[in-house]
Amino acid sequence: MKITLILIALSSTLIAKESTKHIDQLAPNSEFSYGHHKLKWTADTNTNQRMDLGEVSKQLNGAWTALNDAEFKQTILRRRASLYMENAYIYKKTPTRDLELYADFPSDWKATDKRPAIIWFFGGAWNTGTPFAFKPQADYFSH
Repeated sequence: MKITLILIALSSTLIAKESTKHIDQLAPNSEFSYGHHKLKWTADTNTNQRMDLGEVSKQLNGAWTALNDAEFKQTILRRRASLYMENAYIYKKTPTRDLELYADFPSDWKATDKRPAIIWFFGGAWNTGTPFAFKPQADYFSH
């Protein structure tokens, strides 16, 4: 029996001043928000067209400060993972972020199907992890 999988997750809204073909969908010197964080990609120092540790700053008390390793993982890497999650559906908009539901369906699924479902809830305390952690299980059970 194939199962429909639903992952309910909290995922941040992206607010970018400039869009481009870079993997992070921003250009160097762009300011953007991730959750309640105000961030800036200061430069693409190694010209690899993606944000790396040492290239991103956060606004703190009116000044820009480089992200440390933990902050980089909790913001930039989580943001990047959420950009490429397929089947994302916004189920609620809030002033600081969009709440998303991710659904994986079997390849032969139809809207009229009545099938069992597995639901995983991801909270991440709003600052750690990523809903992408459940993707291998979702792929396994939906195929």
